[in-house]
Amino acid sequence: MECWHPQQVLIQYVDFWTLEGFLRNLLFNGYHPVFPWLCLLLIGMWLGRQPLATYAYRRHLLRITIVLFLSVEILSFGLIYLRVAGINLDTDAYLFGTKPYPPGLFYLVSNVSSSIIAILACMYIAERLANSPVITLLIRTGQMALTIYVWHVVFGIGILILFGWLEHQSLAAALMYAIAFFTLSAIAAYFYRKKFERGPIEQGMRKLCG
Repeated sequence: MECWHPQQVLIQYVDFWTLEGFLRNLLFNGYHPVFPWLCLLLIGMWLGRQPLATYAYRRHLLRITIVLFLSVEILSFGLIYLRVAGINLDTDAYLFGTKPYPPGLFYLVSNVSSSIIAILACMYIAERLANSPVITLLIRTGQMALTIYVWHVVFGIGILILFGWLEHQSLAAALMYAIAFFTLSAIAAYFYRKKFERGPIEQGMRKLCG
């Protein structure tokens, strides 16, 4: 198991270099395990097939996801901090927490519902400000989301590792770096999309999937 505490995560995995530990890390409680990330992928595919262009459907979906999000957060708080389960704080937080470590059922429901709320809010804003250059910039950035995701892992985090800035930084420093990286990525995506129809990884995925 990972050494985990409700207030902090220590990236130290027990038995990782054994077959059992590796499979456990890969499938269940690693940094990005197959479960629940496969579930997130399937939910994303499902959401992409829904009639999101219909305002009535979006309003109905928004109501459901808001209720889900609030319900699971309130339930999580009650089970952990009001000690409903009566085990101990660490175990309660491990089982009922909505943080990504460990990625349990409560985290999955909270993450999915809040993500859908954010997506619907972005769609509403984009429709109201359809002719805004800022919206155009963000749309082109979103169309290269997979490329930027890989880019942030290889380049964005790579810079932090190279200069020893990955750990022990202030919240303000992390926020400023994230804003700077996103701004540069958005500008790069804007000019790239002016010349090419899709991002490089998006184009590769399209060819791979036919």
